[in-house]
Amino acid sequence: MTVPAITIDINDAAVRKWRKIRLGISDYGATGVTIPASNEALFKTTGEPIAWPAGVKDMGYVTTDGLDFGNEISSTPTNMLQSLRPVRDDLESVTDSLTVTFGEENAWVEALKHYLPVADWPVNRDQAWGFDGEEITDVPYYVLWILAQDGVGAQAYFRHELKLRARPTTRTNSVMNASDPETSGFTFGIYVDEVTNLTHLKAQDGPAYTTHVGTVPAV
Repeated sequence: MTVPAITIDINDAAVRKWRKIRLGISDYGATGVTIPASNEALFKTTGEPIAWPAGVKDMGYVTTDGLDFGNEISSTPTNMLQSLRPVRDDLESVTDSLTVTFGEENAWVEALKHYLPVADWPVNRDQAWGFDGEEITDVPYYVLWILAQDGVGAQAYFRHELKLRARPTTRTNSVMNASDPETSGFTFGIYVDEVTNLTHLKAQDGPAYTTHVGTVPAV
């Protein structure tokens, strides 16, 4: 008996390691911050990502844990007397989240820790800062801008993604000591944008691709 060999289509072109990641934040519904109209509008026809508009705050260093995208589905099983196994499952909810730990304690990270709208953040990320512990009445919604790069030059791939309506739902402890950098971790809940009825825009392109998804956005 001859056992047939298994043929594997070996192609590492889709294996990604994101060496560079930028995470930006803007106010949800902010006037003057133009949200791309589609996935295709996240990229130019050359495969290069479009620039973030003014008003998006680049949050600086992200720790090597990177970005953790959560997607949780919950359901309730329906059982019948004749079987111990459920006969169906009814979907109850789908919950999206993003967890990130910032690796520097700059003015914008501190403003986020105080749950301030971006419009009230300090002008400069690296300026001296001071905040007080005023009473928190609500946590604002933000837009999360994500740009990641794998490879360089003509071999570069890019992921460009927007979470269209998000706000912090949990935070990790901040620890000050002599051996570790002070970090600030957040989990953002991701919600449906009230205008587009979408949760995100997401596309991947780059010079390494032979065809491109992008269209040059109108000026």
